Amino acid sequence: MTSYGQRRPWMRAWCWALGGTLLLGSAAPAQGTRAASPERFRGVVKMLGGPGMPDLRGRETWKNDIIITAASIEFVSVKNEFPEVAAPLARITSITYGQASTRHAVRWVAIGVLLAPIALVGLLHKSRKHTVLVSWTGDDGKERGAYFEIKGDHLRRLLNTLSFRTQKPVYADEEDRRWLLTRGVNAKADPNEGSEKEKH
Repeated sequence: MTSYGQRRPWMRAWCWALGGTLLLGSAAPAQGTRAASPERFRGVVKMLGGPGMPDLRGRETWKNDIIITAASIEFVSVKNEFPEVAAPLARITSITYGQASTRHAVRWVAIGVLLAPIALVGLLHKSRKHTVLVSWTGDDGKERGAYFEIKGDHLRRLLNTLSFRTQKPVYADEEDRRWLLTRGVNAKADPNEGSEKEKH
């Protein structure tokens, strides 16, 4: 006859499996609810421009909002410096941080969609500026994007939310990538880092 003590390991494993199933089942609705709730970043974004954005030179301000919903990223000017821009999450093509974002912005300068004095800020100053560039495909099939600076206290939440909602990685230079890791952001090394540095 099988004793109670011999049955206990099997029963313990069964209980763990059952408990894990119930736990995952109860967590799923909560995760879905969080995904549907907008993440708001109010008054902590300085818009610097991008394809489809107006010339903001001399009118840069922190009075801008970013709202990330389950379907889009919305860029809103509190002072109405530009009309609201909504980028569908499904069309986001890349998210870059720091020097990688600035080099991408320099490419926009080359095709005339962003003014050089703004785009070169990150390259001319060695102090760490929390610049982010988000690019996406517009209705016409052309590249659209936003190049902006975010206040440091909100950087981790912004980058992690962008990556989670878009299912896209955040790309950064190796030095920036290591720094982001210490701040709780698991970025990936920008594959274009070496080739683009050679051009500049």
